[in-house]
Amino acid sequence: MIKSYEFSDQQMNKVMLRTLEEYFMIDYCWDDLEKAFEDNKITEEGMKVISFINEDLKSTSKSLVQEIENKLKSQSIIDYEKVQELKNHLDGINEHYHEAD
Repeated sequence: MIKSYEFSDQQMNKVMLRTLEEYFMIDYCWDDLEKAFEDNKITEEGMKVISFINEDLKSTSKSLVQEIENKLKSQSIIDYEKVQELKNHLDGINEHYHEAD
């Protein structure tokens, strides 16, 4: 029998923060992960795991991601700002590499 568990607000904020971090990081670096697999830097087993996660992320609607961001913002502005910093950082890196093209 599985017991039910109530997360504290702090634990729930951590779950939301990590979910958003993983979502944005994998979305950002997916092309690089595919290239690394082609270059044999990621094993087939590793790629299966990463692909499973990526497929799950792609099936997640943007509105759900926005909903999680809004909930995190209302519960922990510090954690919300961490997500915004990550997004800004990834956007900056993306712009830098596209300028080099």
